[in-house]
Amino acid sequence: SSFGFGGTNARADLWGCCRDGPRSTAQPDLAQCEYVDLPCPRCRGPMCWMCGVAVPEYSSGERHRCSLVRPSTGAYEYCSDCYSGSYLFGEPEEELQPLGNKLFVVGTWSGWSEAHEVEQTSKGVYVFSAALGETLIERFHFVLGKDRDLALHPALDRAGAASRIIGPDTNEL
Repeated sequence: SSFGFGGTNARADLWGCCRDGPRSTAQPDLAQCEYVDLPCPRCRGPMCWMCGVAVPEYSSGERHRCSLVRPSTGAYEYCSDCYSGSYLFGEPEEELQPLGNKLFVVGTWSGWSEAHEVEQTSKGVYVFSAALGETLIERFHFVLGKDRDLALHPALDRAGAASRIIGPDTNEL
């Protein structure tokens, strides 16, 4: 408030800019960026702000050139992983490789201590049952061949069912 003690009025407006660190106001050099991305509203994974291609987990080291063109009815709202329409030009790159190992799940129901094998019922469909605790909320991630260094996990911590899955890597949430 500008009404001070004893009827004194004072006000100060200060402005400054950060030169270094995460809140820096300096303009980034876009020529050195591989991707200029924003989060997909559906899976929350990074996507190119212009063409909507899902940013791959592993970098090629080269600057991204937009090469996907959707029809005029196809919006660029979602990333190429979430978009189910056709393309007029280009095709999104498939980065999923077939699993050479068995798939296991590790979660909070066992204190992250036991890896349970997941049953594959059909191509791309895996099933596992776990008893939920008192809160009815459990956290988990998948691992390949019981190797905890090969974890498959959501791109974001505490993500929903539509979140992008990344890995295998050692990033534990």
